[in-house]
Amino acid sequence: MKHIFLDTNIIIDVFAARSPFDFYAVEIFRLAAENKVKIYISAASYTTIYYLLRIQKIAHNKCISIIDDLQKMATVISVDSTIISNSIKFNFPDFGDGVQYASAKSFPKISLIVTRYKKGFKKSNIPVADANQAVLYINTK
Repeated sequence: MKHIFLDTNIIIDVFAARSPFDFYAVEIFRLAAENKVKIYISAASYTTIYYLLRIQKIAHNKCISIIDDLQKMATVISVDSTIISNSIKFNFPDFGDGVQYASAKSFPKISLIVTRYKKGFKKSNIPVADANQAVLYINTK
């Protein structure tokens, strides 16, 4: 089974139905539900997900339900002082992307970071893909 890390923007694409970006992002979740891929999400993403969904006028109770479902579908990577220290050490131009990268890097099984903002992960030594590329990757043997 392949192990992939989802950046916050991929999750927002799914739950805020941001067309056309949501099509392949939804497919990643479908493949995860079929146990064809294991997905990981940084704990740092959850407050941002809630905040951005609320901006989209999604009700609080619905947001909480989404968060609950999400944490059941994905492995949550804790953000602790080691992740923060590594984020600083990795020196990404955007600290948030650095935290995402450090989170992904903390799980050696993760073989792909999925994001819509690949530019933010130029320093990554883990391959980076958009959702469409990730679906192709998941479906290859």
